[in-house]
Amino acid sequence: MSAACPRRVEILGGAEDPRPLSALRSLALRLDVPLTRIDGAGHEPWLEQPDVTRAHLRRFVRGVAGPSGSDRHASRTGG
Repeated sequence: MSAACPRRVEILGGAEDPRPLSALRSLALRLDVPLTRIDGAGHEPWLEQPDVTRAHLRRFVRGVAGPSGSDRHASRTGG
């Protein structure tokens, strides 16, 4: 299943999400990707903890793009 994922994936989940955290852990293990919990957020961390979520997403995108930003051009051109 992980072969079908883009080269870098990370699962974000609110720590107070009503879905069992065990389901997110299981998915992360199956995909062999990291799981990040956002404290103080439930099912919609982007609404409940927007600053924390935004900071995490920025860090993630910077990590994917790398210091040269070579991935930025590929994502804009669709390839």
